[in-house]
Amino acid sequence: MELHELTNIWNASDNKMESTVKINKSLLMEVSINRIKTELSPIRWTSFFEIIVSFLFLFFMIKFTFSQLSEIKFLIPGLLLVIFSCYSIIFSLKKLYLLSGVKAETPVLLTQKKLKKLKLMEIREKQMLYIFIPLFSPVFLIVGAKAFFNLDLYQFINWLIAQTAASILIAAIIVYVLKKFPDKNLDRTLSFLHEIAETEKE
Repeated sequence: MELHELTNIWNASDNKMESTVKINKSLLMEVSINRIKTELSPIRWTSFFEIIVSFLFLFFMIKFTFSQLSEIKFLIPGLLLVIFSCYSIIFSLKKLYLLSGVKAETPVLLTQKKLKKLKLMEIREKQMLYIFIPLFSPVFLIVGAKAFFNLDLYQFINWLIAQTAASILIAAIIVYVLKKFPDKNLDRTLSFLHEIAETEKE
């Protein structure tokens, strides 16, 4: 057999092997990403639920706020809850956007970057409870009492202050429990992605 024939056979074999390796890597990445999506599905569904609830609450609060244009003591709490609802929707949409970047065709390092941002958002969300619970618990009570019972809780200012003080303790307990028993799916996913990235380097 001539040298050029041997060379052609070798190249064909080499190309076939390279193609097989690429296919195997592609299949491995597809399986890995599907596993990651399964791990992160609770975050995805929770975000969808939060968006739906926040939209419904936003419509309710817009209606309430417009009905209180002449009473500033109820208008301000209403506006605060409108802002809070918008913030909640935007925050959840950002999480869904980051999750949408988890695809087989996306480079592993870019997927890691997106999920690290998601983890930071989850940490920030827990920390913000220290502020949101004490700040909004009296606001929710004021708006709820007025909207459903036509009751002015400003007449019970001492009770409101006591409720606000109690909500500080409640916030501390909730954040402690969330930190003590965190959702480890995201951590497992990041660890798994790190393993994939190390394998790709080899």
